[in-house]
Amino acid sequence: ISFAVEQEKKIEMLEKKVEKLEEMMKGKG
Repeated sequence: ISFAVEQEKKIEMLEKKVEKLEEMMKGKG
């Protein structure tokens, strides 16, 4: 169970990073 939780946390962090990158790209564009 703990392994699945760790994976979910990692995925959430990646999604947040992607959102920030998309916002930066929009701001530059």
